[in-house]
Amino acid sequence: MGFAIGVGTWASMSASYSPVAGEIYVTTGGFDSLFEAMARLGADETIASNCDGKGDLKFALDNEAQTIRVLQDSARTARLAPSLEVASARVSARNAVAGRQTDREAERLLRSAGWRNTSESHMREIIEALDQDHCAGTSGGSRPE
Repeated sequence: MGFAIGVGTWASMSASYSPVAGEIYVTTGGFDSLFEAMARLGADETIASNCDGKGDLKFALDNEAQTIRVLQDSARTARLAPSLEVASARVSARNAVAGRQTDREAERLLRSAGWRNTSESHMREIIEALDQDHCAGTSGGSRPE
């Protein structure tokens, strides 16, 4: 009986850490949450790359935006200041590509991060290169066209 409860608890905790799960499990806050959210952001970016061409981009982008919000909150609690403008701009640019918003927000975020070239075409080139890197690292191949 105890073993079954332990396995059930482990499974629910594991699922809550997964980027595939809709909600983000937040620990006690501060540096631990910041560290966990940074790892999750990397996983969210890989999912948003849609390497197999079958992913739900809206779901992935919503998770990535949620992770960035957790990062911002955790950074405040830990009194750290990671620059999240570029990650936010990438989510905005992906949303623009998907027709969910305009590129103006991405351009504003990149400007605040100190980028010189904040054009839509430049950001799309960067996203395509990141996607190729993510896909090559996860599946050994390239992203389907």
